[in-house]
Amino acid sequence: MSMRFAAFAVVLGALPASVAAGQDVPTAAVVDVPARPEAVTVYLGRAAVTRTAQVSLPTGLHALRFTALPKSVTPQTLQARVRGPARVLGVDELVATEASTSSPRVRELDRIIAGLEVALADVEGEHAIITAEERLVDAVGVRVSADATATGGTDRLDLDRVREQLAFVRTERERLLAARRTLDERGRTLQADLDNRRAEREAIAGSGGEHRVAVVTVAVSSAAAIEVDLSYLVTDATWEPAYNFRADPGGGGVVLEYDAMITQRTGEDWANVALTLSTAQPTQVTHPPDLEPWFVDLIERQPPGRATATAVPRLAAGVEELSQDAAVT
Repeated sequence: MSMRFAAFAVVLGALPASVAAGQDVPTAAVVDVPARPEAVTVYLGRAAVTRTAQVSLPTGLHALRFTALPKSVTPQTLQARVRGPARVLGVDELVATEASTSSPRVRELDRIIAGLEVALADVEGEHAIITAEERLVDAVGVRVSADATATGGTDRLDLDRVREQLAFVRTERERLLAARRTLDERGRTLQADLDNRRAEREAIAGSGGEHRVAVVTVAVSSAAAIEVDLSYLVTDATWEPAYNFRADPGGGGVVLEYDAMITQRTGEDWANVALTLSTAQPTQVTHPPDLEPWFVDLIERQPPGRATATAVPRLAAGVEELSQDAAVT
C-alpha cells in the first residue's frame, strides 16, 4: 500500500496544482514529433537506435508520437528519457494503418526516389560517353602503332611524333580511367541511397499501409522546451570485421588494415548518425518481466483440545489393530 501511494504522489507532483487538488485528470494531448535516428550502436545481429526529439510543451500531460518505426523493432526494448521539467509516465508501441498515398513521408520519399533514379540514369549516360571516348582513344593508339610499323626503318618514321601521340593516348586513358572510377563511386553512392529510400518507403507503406508508432507519455510540470530520447533494438542489422594485408616492398614489412562491414535492412536512414560498433550481446528485453502474485494467508491453528480428541481415537484404532494381529498369530 505504501509503494502505491508513493508512486501516486510522484505522478501528482508532475501535474498542475489544479489536477493534484482533486479536479478531473486531463487526457494526454497527442503531439507528433519528427525524429530521425541520431545514434546507433551496431551489435552482431541487431542494433540499438536512439531518436531524439526537441519539442516545446505547455504544462500538462502529453502523448508524444514517434512515427515510422521499423518493422523489426522489438517492442519490449522501447524506452524513453527526458531532459527538462518533465517525467516519463509510459512508453507504448502501436501499429497504425494508413493509406500509403496519404502519408507525407511516403510522398516525400517518392519524390526523393524519383530524383535518385534520374541521377542514376545520368550516371549510366556518362558511362556510355566514357566508353565511347575509350574506344576512340584505343583506335588512335592502334593507328599510331600501325603507322609506326608501316614506316619503320624508313626516313618517314618520325620518332618524336610517335612519342607525342603515344603520350597523348596514355594521358587520355589515365583521364578516362580516373573519370570512370569517380563515376563508379558516385553510382554506388546513389544506388545505396536509393536502396535505403526504397526500403524506408516499403517499411512505411508496405503490408497494407501498416507502420509502427511509439507513444511516449510525459507529464510536464512547467511550460518549457524539452528533449526526449527514444531508444529501441532492431534486427536486420549487423557488422563484421574486414582485414586487408598490404605488402610494403620499400619498408620490407606488411601493413594490416582493419575495417568494418556494416549491413542494415531496417528501412531507417542512418546517414550522419553517431555510429558505434560493439561485440557485446545486449539483452533484448529492457523491462522487468511481469511478476506472478504471491498469495499470503494466516495459518488456522486448531485448539489443543480438538487435536487431543482427534489423536485419541487414532491411538485406540491402532491398539485394536495390534490386538487383532496378535489373535490371528
